[in-house]
Amino acid sequence: MWKRNQQQRWMAWPGSVQLPMPPVHAKRQRPSGYKWATLMVCLLCAVPVVAVCMMTSESANTKTVSKASRSTNTKPVTKTEPTIKLNAMASMGDLTVTIRNANNFDWFNVRLRIKQSDWVFGGYTYKAGTIKAGDWLEIGLLNFVDSKGNRFQPLQQAVKNLFITVNNKNGLEGASGWSFR
Repeated sequence: MWKRNQQQRWMAWPGSVQLPMPPVHAKRQRPSGYKWATLMVCLLCAVPVVAVCMMTSESANTKTVSKASRSTNTKPVTKTEPTIKLNAMASMGDLTVTIRNANNFDWFNVRLRIKQSDWVFGGYTYKAGTIKAGDWLEIGLLNFVDSKGNRFQPLQQAVKNLFITVNNKNGLEGASGWSFR
């Protein structure tokens, strides 16, 4: 046991076992990983605080609707553009593709796209312009070009899908597609 004397020094009680006293200036040893543990505790406390702040700022930016302006219809309103139904025929030759406009109106801004497989994104395109009602259009496969300017090679590549997109005179869009082989 230790006690203080008049000079404010520590000394042992008479008759007690004197144990070594740690020096006053000794630095306390922290366990290994103390810095990482402290960092993890700070992060675990900070992440929920930041999340709550973000949620409250998002809810402050939302617009509230009064009960008088709410609609009784619970179905979501979706705006879709009207489309036209294409009546088209397509046939694939070894080096050509043939399209027929079987509608009773002309097709404008005709765009054809061929793909080699289902998973290839993009494919090769050809812009045909206008196809009159009842007319046929035969296009060589070498005329189809990808986004990098590379031409389709029908002797080395096979066509799996053909897609057509057109507009009518009112600007409405229609599309159709075929699979081959």
